[in-house]
Amino acid sequence: MELESVLSDPSPQILLVDDDRALLEAFPETLRLRLPDVRLDVCDSAALALERIRTTEYHAIVSDLTMPGMHGLALLGEVKRERPWAPVLFMTGRTEGSLLAQALENGAYDFILKPIDRDQAVLSIKRALEAHMLRAYCERQDALATQISQQLRQLQQIMRPLLLSSFSTLRKELGDDRMEQSRTTIENALALSAMQCRAIRRRLDFVEQFLEGTKQRLDSAQVNRAQRD
Repeated sequence: MELESVLSDPSPQILLVDDDRALLEAFPETLRLRLPDVRLDVCDSAALALERIRTTEYHAIVSDLTMPGMHGLALLGEVKRERPWAPVLFMTGRTEGSLLAQALENGAYDFILKPIDRDQAVLSIKRALEAHMLRAYCERQDALATQISQQLRQLQQIMRPLLLSSFSTLRKELGDDRMEQSRTTIENALALSAMQCRAIRRRLDFVEQFLEGTKQRLDSAQVNRAQRD
């Protein structure tokens, strides 16, 4: 799958969690107007949200930080265990700075200040959706690189005994002198195959390093943005 198609997923899914009924009625309308292709679920408690998270792979989770029952920080910990790549954005007041700092240290993606600035909130959510999709793309490419490497090793293991078996049969038919020439040709072909496999592995290693660097840059950008805000 091409990167552009991953980043333009036609139906990303968001979970909105807050015990404030008025917010659960008003904010989803804003999101549906600004992000018409997004599918949106709402929950009025962290416990109910956790049930949804265990059965649904959300592209982003937007939650109040302080709620009755399960606290937002506890919800964040559960999300990281159940859906480690799902970005969590916390809605919070300016007086909750210490809790917010703790949430960011524990892996929250971003925050939305209350009272909510709709433009800023939508922008933060869009960035979270893009980050989630890019991470998913990186993970798929990393898995593909590993799969290709394993298949190349398996192919080399299969080909060597087949070639050696053919060598033994030809020796009986051609004699030692001509077989020695054939043996040298076969060994050269095996050596070339091994070199090609190592070259492909080096390219795959480069791809893996690039993908890991991309994820690290995403993480760094999130921290810098939180510090600026």
